[in-house]
Amino acid sequence: MDEARATAKSAGGGISCKATSDPRMRECSGRIAEPGGTGSLILTLSSINDSAAVILLSGAHSADGAPWVTAAREAFGTPNHQTGAGMVENWQWIRRGQMLRIVRRANRRIEWAVNLTYGPLLDGLGAPKRKMPDKQSGV
Repeated sequence: MDEARATAKSAGGGISCKATSDPRMRECSGRIAEPGGTGSLILTLSSINDSAAVILLSGAHSADGAPWVTAAREAFGTPNHQTGAGMVENWQWIRRGQMLRIVRRANRRIEWAVNLTYGPLLDGLGAPKRKMPDKQSGV
């Protein structure tokens, strides 16, 4: 999480986190400056034991998200590409338990989202330990 905070700060933003009902997890949110300085992107992050498990960057803006797709293609190869109803398009890469998905929605305005999920961390989470009810004395 320290690295995520430092990265957000260097991108002109910040992150704040709060505890969840599961003490191993924290939900974080913030904003970072959009590349090119045309606005800001919403940052949502879920962490497990202070390691980022799911990172989501999203924004509704006029900026072109195609450079994200191009950069991901260059780094990870050919994606699974789908076009759905309602002007939704997504590109997905899965490598070594990590999933990167870029989604474009065109409603009244164009919305882009980039989601990075670290599967092994989520898979290893398991169910939270539940507190057993207090034993009542025999009545």
